[in-house]
Amino acid sequence: MRQWITLAVLVCATGLYAAPTLNDDMWQPPEKEALLTMLDHIYNLEFDAYRQAHVRYQTAHPDRPEGLFIDAIALWMRILTDIYNPKYDGLFVTALDSLIDELERFDANPEVREVAEFYINAAEGFKAIMHVTREQWFYAALAGRKAISGIEKAIDGRWNIADAGFGSGLYLYYADIIPKKYPLLKPLLLIYPDGDKKRGLDDLKRTAEKGLFARGVAAYMYSVILYTREKRISEAYEIMTDLSRSYPVNPIFLMWRTSMAISLGKTDTALTLARRYEKRIREGAPFYPAHKMRIVHFRYGQIYSRMHLYDKALAHYQQALEPLSGPMEERLERYKVYALLQMGYIYQRLKKYDQARRKFEQVLDMRDYQNSHRWARNRLDAIQKRMQGK
Repeated sequence: MRQWITLAVLVCATGLYAAPTLNDDMWQPPEKEALLTMLDHIYNLEFDAYRQAHVRYQTAHPDRPEGLFIDAIALWMRILTDIYNPKYDGLFVTALDSLIDELERFDANPEVREVAEFYINAAEGFKAIMHVTREQWFYAALAGRKAISGIEKAIDGRWNIADAGFGSGLYLYYADIIPKKYPLLKPLLLIYPDGDKKRGLDDLKRTAEKGLFARGVAAYMYSVILYTREKRISEAYEIMTDLSRSYPVNPIFLMWRTSMAISLGKTDTALTLARRYEKRIREGAPFYPAHKMRIVHFRYGQIYSRMHLYDKALAHYQQALEPLSGPMEERLERYKVYALLQMGYIYQRLKKYDQARRKFEQVLDMRDYQNSHRWARNRLDAIQKRMQGK
């Protein structure tokens, strides 16, 4: 999940529901509350209720673009529930292409032409996000170039309402930090506006607090950034807890909340949340596929390790190593790597250096995730020095 979060904004559109301050009447959607209710259905993965409401809205307002674009949000949320699964990739891109074709028919309608243009811009941003998630940088850049006009409008204030801060906030934040972290990507950014990390965070926070349509997604992204990048874990946890309670069915918010609770040492809470997630998997609940047990076992391992119950932790990490069928084995390989690293740390702590060495060596035989090779080599060096000292 972190890949699309950390880089997609470089090519993302300005936000889901931003609107300029000029010609306000044109930008005010009819039945705003109906759209908000549909968003609630989407966030809580109540897609049957969403589809019924969507049909009613489209029938009542065929001359407005909002109903068309919200369908893209629904599909994207469906993809996010199982982000490493490529099952929906082709469907998503095809759906966005069809959406853009439908939105282009509003070109002949001067009353909503600019509104439709905005959503076309946002759809291109969604396509870019998908390409970034799959590390298809060239195609991501192509989609991003089509969305750049929207990014500029949000940054220079032509879209000056709280919801506009979602897109500008993401872009400004990551356009500041990404070139420093990934220098090879700098040439892709030459045509884009400069980043501003502080303003980016401020824009996201403002949208999370005062936005209308983009409030929920802005709160989610702001929380993830605070957690993964800024290490402001307590703040992130409060926001994600609110989202998880507001949308209790959503596995995305539940798993992030679990991870944050672990980081804060809230082991009892984390254990309760992990058990809730596991129960839904075992009951075959929608959006809780069986292969996610690898992640759940990894979280259990983290929890029990923090509780110094190392036998239990090792048992769950071992279960996280169980092979998965089909493409999910490769897609979720990162959690196998993380589990091996954690097992190595435990064995090293228990002074079982041979077992620790084997785990770290296994990590080096796999792909590098989140600097896993560097961590494994450092630990192997430490073990080697200790053994030589004896």
